[in-house]
Amino acid sequence: LVAATLISTHQSETAQQLILNMSVDPDPAVAAIALRRLLEIDPLLITPLSAQLIVHPDPNVRQLTAQSLVSQASTQAVTLLGPRLDDVNPDLRLFVRNNLIQLSKRSDLTQSVLEQAVGMLSGDRWRGLEQAAIVLGRLDHESVSKRLLQLMRFNRHEVRVAAVAALRWLEMPEHLPTILERAEEM
Repeated sequence: LVAATLISTHQSETAQQLILNMSVDPDPAVAAIALRRLLEIDPLLITPLSAQLIVHPDPNVRQLTAQSLVSQASTQAVTLLGPRLDDVNPDLRLFVRNNLIQLSKRSDLTQSVLEQAVGMLSGDRWRGLEQAAIVLGRLDHESVSKRLLQLMRFNRHEVRVAAVAALRWLEMPEHLPTILERAEEM
């Protein structure tokens, strides 16, 4: 910890390499200090370690890595961010959801974001379903409307609410009878 703190004020190439090495330290506190410094210097320095760090057991390390991935704004970054829609940490899930929506505004990343969200929506993990429904609703991706209708019966209220919100954003009149029928069932 002391070494990570002391070196975090330096920017030389040697210091950057030491900080990069510390970002994979087994102690998450050391890794977090190193990642914060790398984000300050240049978020792209984390790129070679992103795949390893985005699945780290510590939520702070995953969060800092996600910030780096957003800065990278690449197809590879979106691919690594997508599964974090299902992260156990609610702050990270929201961060990833909001940033995937923002990244989708870039024409070169729109398709990647949609693929990640649609892939998550086809699963059965409630955290990912909730976030993917919101992403796809906000992006007006109508092709998932039938899946959203199915999710109105999901066993978690978070998913049901997200599915209803997404359907509302999609504004597809042909689904109104089914939505009304399901609303009356509740």
